[in-house]
Amino acid sequence: RFEPQYDNYFQNPIQSYIYIIYYFLIFYITLFMEILILSLPNRVYKSPLSHQQLHAYISPIRILPTDTYLALISTFYFILLSHVINQRTHDKALSIAHYLKNATRSMKRFVATSLSLYTTIINITLIVINNCSLLNPGPCNFNSLSVFYQNVQGLITYSSLGSPDPTLNITKVCELNSYVVMHCPDIIILNETWLKDNVKNSELLPNNEYKIFRLDRSPKTHPPHPTDPKKFRRNGGGVLIAIKNTLDMNPKLLKTKANAEILSILLNLKSGKKICITTCYRVGTLQERNFNEICNHVQNISNNKSISKHIVVGDFNLDTINWNDVNSCSPNSLHQKFVNFFNENCMDQILNSPTHYRGNLLDLVLSDAPHIIKDIYIADHNEFIKSDHFAITFNINVKGAVKRIKSPKRTIRNYKKADWLNMNRDLATIDWAQYIDYTDINTAWSNFKNILNSICDRHIPKAKIRNNTSYPWYDSEVNKINRKKERYRSQYKTSKNPEHYRKYSDARKELKSVIKSKMRSNLFDESNNSTLTKKFWSYVKCSSNSSRIPEHIFHENIYANNSYRKSNLFNTFFYNQFSEASRYDIDINFSDTQFHDFRFNVTVVKQILNYIDINK
Repeated sequence: RFEPQYDNYFQNPIQSYIYIIYYFLIFYITLFMEILILSLPNRVYKSPLSHQQLHAYISPIRILPTDTYLALISTFYFILLSHVINQRTHDKALSIAHYLKNATRSMKRFVATSLSLYTTIINITLIVINNCSLLNPGPCNFNSLSVFYQNVQGLITYSSLGSPDPTLNITKVCELNSYVVMHCPDIIILNETWLKDNVKNSELLPNNEYKIFRLDRSPKTHPPHPTDPKKFRRNGGGVLIAIKNTLDMNPKLLKTKANAEILSILLNLKSGKKICITTCYRVGTLQERNFNEICNHVQNISNNKSISKHIVVGDFNLDTINWNDVNSCSPNSLHQKFVNFFNENCMDQILNSPTHYRGNLLDLVLSDAPHIIKDIYIADHNEFIKSDHFAITFNINVKGAVKRIKSPKRTIRNYKKADWLNMNRDLATIDWAQYIDYTDINTAWSNFKNILNSICDRHIPKAKIRNNTSYPWYDSEVNKINRKKERYRSQYKTSKNPEHYRKYSDARKELKSVIKSKMRSNLFDESNNSTLTKKFWSYVKCSSNSSRIPEHIFHENIYANNSYRKSNLFNTFFYNQFSEASRYDIDINFSDTQFHDFRFNVTVVKQILNYIDINK
């Protein structure tokens, strides 16, 4: 209908433009159908396009069988070609062979052009399918949440497992913080933490960087077996989820009555929807009751319509399941019940490689929206934290829904670039007596401070820095030793040489020793072990989110937990900070000074102490 009726297509420009647009439309329709064919899973194309990649090129339609599309495209193309040929010859009974034999040069050129167009469409489609820019499109409207998970096999020492006030495993805590400093994950999920109530969150991760949710083992989360008490382990277990404070997602704990070690956190998206992150640690000896508790908890989340996506990560100890063949049945009936439950709730298990050093896949990543989980990486044995389980990292792609809060910057003086020579010259030219000697003490102090600050502003440049959220003892030296440890571990993984393992073990011990030394040097004065530095109080304030006196204090082998005892301990401590009184035989006359009328008594001192701000 739009084709020019003469050999020179450009004699009538408007009709020619309409003709070109018509063929562009044909090109798009054919490309549309070809992409759909290549996107369908079949025996020819092993890696079809995902739905997200298809939506970037075509609008979503109901997908038909592959054979139907092949028939539609073939019929569409040959009907189009026959229609054009019949329009050219004005004889619908004329065959294509007769047409090619008697066609004019322009008609043959048209047939050749149409065949070239069809071939070009197929080639362009194949290029699009195999183009790396499609598989890795670069910046897009997705915000990725990085997740770190591992069954750490205890963050406290095994020897203090039964103690109500256990000792932290400094090496594992340091390895955890080393990973946090180097990789800055948005979400941290840990199983088998072995923690107790006396272990504070601030001892694990900086409070000003992560919001920590914990569920330590208790008779409620790990109830005793009704017939076999040996199956109950009072100590161990425990799960933890830490959410980075810079995520503007208002994380909230999902309250549950489940008698199992399962913990769920709700993350509020910008769109108003919610994502639920759940971690679960299932002891392999627990039976039907524990299964029902876990399933009821997950089922309640699935029934919550306000939760759009649910991700479950944890150690389920389902070692008899072949996750590479979901149709296979497990010889363990309880394990098979878990698989059936996950399938009924449309939760896909994403991992397919072992997560335990014995070759078992015990740690699972399940989700009812598996397409949002990307870049899954199962670490090597002891790559991040020493444990019998491997660490797992992955990203959660949330479309345009994550807003990050930038940490505020503060202005400081850059003393490394100060002009000390000119600063000293300016200070030497000031007549200090003019500003200090002939005025009261408050005015003198104000004059001195203003003059000094103005000179510093002129000769010392300023710089803006972000608040440092990492531990003060994690410096470049610690980072260097940590990298050396990882290098030796990688060498041992490749060579299996005992010498490389020995070097890895020595580097791990060195890391622990150096961190302990730096912790002490940051908190105590090396010249006097009984003197605490200002960094200690800064750390206490940072760790406890409070400037008040702790509930329990200890000094000189004495514990105090009430106000009277704590006051006496602080009094003893501060008294020991001063040396003995000097006994100089010098007659000093204070009668001619302005301080001769000072009076010191209990009432005045008490009145002054009452006005002291304890939060300073």
